[in-house]
Amino acid sequence: MLVVIRGAGDLATGVAIRLHGAGANIVMTDVAVPTAVRRTVAFSEAIRLGEATVEDVCAYRCATADEARRVAEMGHVAVLVDPDGASIAELKPAAVVDAIIAKRNLGTNKDMDSQHRSAWQHWRLHHGACAASAGGWPLQTCCPHWGPGEAG
Repeated sequence: MLVVIRGAGDLATGVAIRLHGAGANIVMTDVAVPTAVRRTVAFSEAIRLGEATVEDVCAYRCATADEARRVAEMGHVAVLVDPDGASIAELKPAAVVDAIIAKRNLGTNKDMDSQHRSAWQHWRLHHGACAASAGGWPLQTCCPHWGPGEAG
């Protein structure tokens, strides 16, 4: 499962390590000049240095969304300079996590690509509040309207 994480600072890196450990393929996006303070524990250093390792997980700077997908599929974390999240539509991830530490929303929304919009509409139509009260968004595991592993 591909997950895009907006941001690559220390908080985002913690999220990435946790999801990576659970088996997700991770692509992170950040600004060209990252602002992370705790740089030794931030995958944003891959933007500056080309690669970064935190808790034995390696992250590599990638130039394109295709390269990022390949790096993530090899079991590494891919880091893209993409402050606006333009690559999200091309990557078509199963989930997008906003881990940008900011005082206001910097543009993340549920309509960043058509896959997420259709999945969200499907979930609301067929599952509604009862699925949320059962602990989450069960589309890929229990939805009879989609086959196993389908995300939209």
